[in-house]
Amino acid sequence: MKIHYTTLSNFYRRNKVTCRKPQYQYGRKEIMQLEIAKDQKLVAFQMAELIKKGKQVIYVDESTFNHWLVPRKTWIRRDMVLQMPSTRGQSISVIATISEK
Repeated sequence: MKIHYTTLSNFYRRNKVTCRKPQYQYGRKEIMQLEIAKDQKLVAFQMAELIKKGKQVIYVDESTFNHWLVPRKTWIRRDMVLQMPSTRGQSISVIATISEK
């Protein structure tokens, strides 16, 4: 059975489905966000104290690249949110350090 593209287009239009960038929601993100914000504030205060005392501070940064592709656009209704699986597949991490002195 073949469906003509205008039939599909009319169906989408009737049901208010458009091609747009979806909103993604990952499991546990909301719970962890509050914990992360609290930890970030604590680290910022500790760093400020060390800098005031003239201690040498070494900044360590990590970037992760994953092989998990997410569609940039998909056919969804305006109020829909896509639930993504918690396993993202293989990833590569790069760690770098820098110091002021």
